[in-house]
Order: sequence, then C-alpha cells, then structure tokens
Amino acid sequence: MRNGWDILAPLSLVYGAATSLRNLAYDSGMRKAETSSVPIISVGNLTAGGTGKTPVTISLVTELGKIYKDGVFTVVSRGYGRASRGVKIVSNRNEILLDARLAGDEPTLIATSLPGTPVVVSEKRSEGIRLANRFFQPRAIVLDDAFQHRSAIRDLDIVLLDPSIPSWHWRWLPAGRLRESPKGLKRADLVILRDNTDKARIQALTQWIRKYSDVPVLRGQLSPVDIAPVGRTENKPGITISAMRTMRIAAASGIAYPQRFYHTLQQLGINPVHSTVWKDHADLNDKLLHSLLKQATSSSAEAILITEKDAVKWPAMFQSSIPVYSLRMKWVWTNGLDILQTTVKSLID
Repeated sequence: MRNGWDILAPLSLVYGAATSLRNLAYDSGMRKAETSSVPIISVGNLTAGGTGKTPVTISLVTELGKIYKDGVFTVVSRGYGRASRGVKIVSNRNEILLDARLAGDEPTLIATSLPGTPVVVSEKRSEGIRLANRFFQPRAIVLDDAFQHRSAIRDLDIVLLDPSIPSWHWRWLPAGRLRESPKGLKRADLVILRDNTDKARIQALTQWIRKYSDVPVLRGQLSPVDIAPVGRTENKPGITISAMRTMRIAAASGIAYPQRFYHTLQQLGINPVHSTVWKDHADLNDKLLHSLLKQATSSSAEAILITEKDAVKWPAMFQSSIPVYSLRMKWVWTNGLDILQTTVKSLID
C-alpha cells in the first residue's frame, strides 16, 4: 500500500513549483506589488496552521499601544472561514460591527481583544489596506497571516516558526504543511520562535534559520490568563483555574493543533472527563453544540471549557444546561520584545 507521501507527492511538487514561480515573479519585478501611504507590518509563517500569528498580532498592537495613545494601528486579515466575501469592516474604534460568522473567528478574536483598534477583512490584502487607509488613517497597518500575500509591499515582515512541529510538516502542501520554500526566510525582517519545546529543538531550528537569514530571532509562548464565561453570562458564576481543577470538565477545541489546548489543560491540572475535537474554524452550529452538550451531560460534566477562538463563535442565544467557559491565553515574550518595539517604532516615528 502506498503511504500518504507517495500519493500526495505529485500534488506537492506541483504546489511547490507554482509557489516558487509566483515568488520569482515578484522577486524579479515581473509582478508588481502595491505600496501604501503608511508602513505595513506583516505577521505570518512558512507553514499552514497555528504557529501563534493571531496572539502575536494582538501582543504587538497591545505593547505598542502602551507607547502610542492615538490608535496607531489598523489590523487587516483575510477572515478565513467567514460567510462573507470582499472587503468588510469588522470593527471601528468604537464598536464591533460583524459577528464571527461574517468576520471569521480570528478577526473577531482580534477585535474583541483590541478595543479601539479597527479590524478589516479582505481576501485581497491590498484592497483591505486601501480601505483601512481611507476610513481610519492609521499610522501603520498590521497584516495578520500575510507572509505569502505579496500583492502589498511590506515595511516589516515577521515570520513565526514552531520548533515542536513534526518533520513531515516541512513538506510542501498538501503532503505536508509548508506554504513556500524556506528560502522565503530571506524576505523576513524578524523571526519569532514558539518557546514551547526543549532547548535542543529550539537551537536546531535557530541553526536551520541561519542557513537562509541572519535576522534577529525572538522567542515567546502562549500562557494561560484566566477563565471567562461564554454565551449568556447573566447569573453565570465566575470561576478560577484552581477551582476548575476540582470539577468534572468537558473540554472542546476547534483550533489547528487541538492537542496544544489539552496539553495546556494537563499542565494546569485540569483533566477533562470528556474531550471533543472540532476542525479548525469549525462552524459552531446547533447540531455541533447539541452533540457537545449531550456528551458533556452523559459524562456528568459540571462545566464545559473551550478555547478563546471557539468562544467568539459561540451563539449568544444557545441555551446550555451546563455552564460554558473559555480558557483565555496571551502571548508572553521570552526575549526580543525590546527589539520588536524598537523596530516598529523606527517605522512609525
């Protein structure tokens, strides 16, 4: 029997060739990228899936917001998985205008995490940039997940890499998760490593990066903050992480690497009596939620715990007989925050 690589290898080779030709067209000037009247900062990666782009985007805007008090940024994202098309304003400086169904889960999470920062979604980042400049006049625009979207010229390209991913992820899509050749790191201005694995793997990946680029390598990781109620919160009691350790919990996760969520729960001493895995960007429809509720009830769960990314999609009017909470996380810098701040400030000031 042929293994998955044998079957998908031809498609991966075609994908890799097409991506390389596209990059060559931009590198040679055959394809032109649009410029912007304000600096453009891209947060992206080489591989498909959760390396932490959205939390880093939120952290970047938050940390720079401590220095600039004038709503300096607008965030532009693709809005993957949304039930809308074209350029849409998710939030302005005063309110959130679209729900997660129309905006996408990640842009909604950004909007709820960054009140006062406009968020725009657009499949074509250049169109989103034009709208952001026209409506919000930011001093800089941050592109969430845009390293491969070269239709817009960037002033700062930030690339996230995860030392913990298995080796097969470095194969071209669809056999692996590689979006483009590692040679693309030559375009990067900063590289950020997820600091969630052993030092040997971090050192090995750092040495691998040096084959392609000598840019600064920063490090950080996602860290638990607290537990927040989800959905209709009236009469719903607050709860602490320590209190949840003693409860019967049903957990559910719809992110790129759900095992990370469950590993975090294990580290916190929370051991679910039932675990559900949804696909990344899953639509939390009634069928899916009733199935979760049924499983939680049959497991005698006292509460349901989900990710922040899933929480923004939870229907406000869904009636759950079991309290629902989300584990809130934030990006914590191990090193290099000062480098990031200095680099971004040099663009804005």
